[in-house]
Amino acid sequence: MKFILQPWQLMLLGLAAWVNREQQARIEYLQTEVAVLKEQIGKKRILLTDDQRRRLAVKGKTIGRKALDEVGFLFTPDTILCCPIFPRTAPHRTKPPGFGQRANGSDGSTA
Repeated sequence: MKFILQPWQLMLLGLAAWVNREQQARIEYLQTEVAVLKEQIGKKRILLTDDQRRRLAVKGKTIGRKALDEVGFLFTPDTILCCPIFPRTAPHRTKPPGFGQRANGSDGSTA
C-alpha cells in the first residue's frame, strides 16, 4: 500500500516545522540570556521569595525533573521540585465564644 500525502497535510507539516524552529530559536535565546545574567551574578546566592519559589515549582512540575536538569541554569531541580506549591499553614485555632466563662455568667472573679 502506497502512502501519499495530501496537499493540506504537506502544508500542515510545513507549518508545524516552522513553528518548531521559531520556538527553538526563542528557547535558545532565553537560555543565552539566562547564562549572561548568571555570569553577571557570579557565585552569589539568589534568594527567592515564597511567591517566586511557588511560581517556579508550578512550572517545574509541568516539565518534570529531567527537563529541568537540561534547561535549568540558576536553580537545581531539587531546589525547584522540593518546594511545596501550596504553603502548609497550621490551622488557626480560635477560642469558641464564651470560652473561659462560667456557666452562670460570672467570669470567676470574686466581688
